[in-house]
Amino acid sequence: MKPTPLASFIGIAARLLLVATISTGAARAQSISGFKVGDDLRVVAKSHPKPDVSEPLGSFAASKWNLSNGNAVSVTASPQTGKIVFIESDWGGDPAGGATDVPGMQFGMTTLADIREKFGSNGFAFKATLGQATDDRLVFFNCYQIDGDPDLTVVFITTLPIKDVPMVAGEPKLDSGKARLDSVILASLAYLKEMWGDDRVFDAANRPVRWK
Repeated sequence: MKPTPLASFIGIAARLLLVATISTGAARAQSISGFKVGDDLRVVAKSHPKPDVSEPLGSFAASKWNLSNGNAVSVTASPQTGKIVFIESDWGGDPAGGATDVPGMQFGMTTLADIREKFGSNGFAFKATLGQATDDRLVFFNCYQIDGDPDLTVVFITTLPIKDVPMVAGEPKLDSGKARLDSVILASLAYLKEMWGDDRVFDAANRPVRWK
C-alpha cells in the first residue's frame, strides 16, 4: 500500500533530521575552529583565511592563525598527505575571547579542579611535560583519550601564577586545582609521543572521555 502524503512527509522529515543530527554532531564534536585530527588540511584550509604563519616543523608543517579576539589556533599536518595530527587553541588573555570548542569550558575561568570533576580523574601526563614553569607561572598538562578512538587525545593546559601560591611555614602550599585553562590541544597520540616521548604517568581513575 502506498503511504499517505502525511506518512511520506513524516518519513522524509525523520530522514532529514537524522542526516542533520549526524552532520551537526560531526561538525561540533572533536574539532577546534573547524579543524579535526585526520582531516586533510589542504582541503579544510580552503574554508579558512590564509594562515598568518606557515613553517616547517621537523618532518611536518605548522600553520598558525591569529584571531581578532587575541586568541591563536595552530595546526600541524603532514606535508605529504595533508593529514592533520595536532591542533592547539591558545587564549590571548581577553575574557571576551574565553569561549572554547570544548562544551562547558572557558579560557581563564575553567579550573583544573573543574576539568578533573568533569572527566572524573587527572587523566594522564607525559613525563616530559611534568614540572613545567615559566618565569611567573606554573603550567600543568592533563591528557585524556577521546572515547571511541584510542589515538585521539585532548590536552588541557592550565596555568597558575606563582604569586598566587601561598607560603605556609616558609614552604609553598600548592593547590594545582586552582590553575585556569589557557590552551586546549586535540592531537594524535602517536604524534604527541613523537614530541614528548613514550613515558607517561596515569591517574588510577583515568578512562576515555566524551567530548561533550
